[in-house]
Amino acid sequence: MTETITTCQICGRAIKAKKGLIAHHGYSRPGYGWQTASCPGAQYLPYEVSHGRLDGVILTIVNDWLPDALKAVDDLWSNPPETLKWRDRGYGNQRGQQYEAGRPDGFDRDYALRTYGGKGTYNGIYTRRMGEAKAHAQGMAQMLESLKERRAAWIAPEAAA
Repeated sequence: MTETITTCQICGRAIKAKKGLIAHHGYSRPGYGWQTASCPGAQYLPYEVSHGRLDGVILTIVNDWLPDALKAVDDLWSNPPETLKWRDRGYGNQRGQQYEAGRPDGFDRDYALRTYGGKGTYNGIYTRRMGEAKAHAQGMAQMLESLKERRAAWIAPEAAA
């Protein structure tokens, strides 16, 4: 079978579809050798043929990923943990330093988020954790909107011909 360049339903990249399915893609080695998983659109029919995988990922985001991300933000806000741990990245082959801090008496979330407080402090770790949780939820919401737009633009193969 000849290689055809088609479009991944999920990421929208042009990908070879040698056997009619989108090839594995998305693999990279960012930073110091960590590997990313293949795109969720790999091994599914291309966008030009189907929107089935797109529909499934949209449902997963709506029903699982986005609610979980929003719950993580809400939980961190409403129930700050007794202790927080954080490890910085380190450099080269070195493991980063581990930080652990207990929640101070009279902990004020608003104050912590306004002032940061330093990387080894509870306020600093809390601020970092809250920022990461909010960014993750925001990323999920943006991904959902992007996938919904791609789904709305899908044209059935018969209609495209």
